[in-house]
Amino acid sequence: DQQALSGIAATGTVTNMTVSNCRITNQEFWGVYFTGTVSDTVVSDNVFDSINGGGFQHNKGDRLTLVRNSITNVGLWEGQGAGADYFGIQLQKTTNSYIGYNYLRNIGFNGVNPVQTDNVTIDSNAFHDVMLTVNDGAAFYQAGVGTDRLSTPLGTAFINNLINGSGRRLRHPEQFADLRRRRHLCGRGRARSAGLQQHGDPRGPQRHQDFGAQFSIRRQLARRRRAEH
Repeated sequence: DQQALSGIAATGTVTNMTVSNCRITNQEFWGVYFTGTVSDTVVSDNVFDSINGGGFQHNKGDRLTLVRNSITNVGLWEGQGAGADYFGIQLQKTTNSYIGYNYLRNIGFNGVNPVQTDNVTIDSNAFHDVMLTVNDGAAFYQAGVGTDRLSTPLGTAFINNLINGSGRRLRHPEQFADLRRRRHLCGRGRARSAGLQQHGDPRGPQRHQDFGAQFSIRRQLARRRRAEH
């Protein structure tokens, strides 16, 4: 539950790694982040919740098994976390892998985003309410050519998945309340965190001022639209 860049990270050449029965919450960038060449890896029966950037990223490797994970409330804050990633699951240059029986709900951008993957099966996952922050995506969004950068993706299968609700820019009441608190604190010249930035920010008060300005602009636009109609 303590905020860090990523809940669990593996870099370089890693094999035979298992991440199981963990609860990973309130992280800045990713719940679990693998980069380098991470192969023969099992990630199962974990809970990812309230992640600013993205739920799970696997950046290059072979024989990944990602099953029975709950990934919820990911990437719901614009400008927070890892830029504009906001993915539930992202796979880059992943080969010969199985993604199955995961539950994803309230995701800022794509539910699962394979990029330059070969022979990956995405099977029997449930996607509820994706693209809540960024609209130009999908529950399943295949991007890029194969891992050799020349071929098309080989054998990527998306089967038996449930998709319920996508592309709606909704925010939860507690998010609106939090934005109001941030704006109120900015107006009083106080730079406190309202729950997301628990361990400081190099930009200090400026980030909170940015949130206040964004909220004010959005409210003015909403009023203008109502007046026009």
